[in-house]
Amino acid sequence: LRNVEVVHEQARLAREYGISAFCFYFYWFGGKTLLETPLRNWLNDKTIDLKFCLCWANEKWTRTWDGRGDEILIDQKHSPEDDIAFIEYVAEYMRDPRYLRVDGKPILIVYRPGIFGNIEATAQRWRDYCRLHEIGEIHLAYVQSFERPKPVNIGFDAAIEFPPNSSTT
Repeated sequence: LRNVEVVHEQARLAREYGISAFCFYFYWFGGKTLLETPLRNWLNDKTIDLKFCLCWANEKWTRTWDGRGDEILIDQKHSPEDDIAFIEYVAEYMRDPRYLRVDGKPILIVYRPGIFGNIEATAQRWRDYCRLHEIGEIHLAYVQSFERPKPVNIGFDAAIEFPPNSSTT
């Protein structure tokens, strides 16, 4: 994905098969980002003709995949200060004309809203920041991977199913 020609080909194939946008997992750990090169390339190459959005993978990185989930590789600490630093950083992406919008509002997806201390306050901080910094209203969604509150109950606009986690079987 660091090769921009490959990204152009992926975008072409996506359009050909009816996919209108890509959602990138976004890795932010208190100001440190990881695996951002493909997304930066996308942002910098205005000829990539496909919408995109971000899903903040906002949990700690652990070794869960090999059974050592108690081993933290990169910690994640949520705070009011980090809320502002995060939204300020991703605002650059949301200002891009190719950024995916719902009813004209840039969509921001959060993977695990339940691990914030107070997600309603975080959502309000993000909304206030965006209104004051030329982004306008935003559309907040979360992934139903671990929790399933009604979006309105946590200050969000929508929830996104995450199969197979959302399966009832």
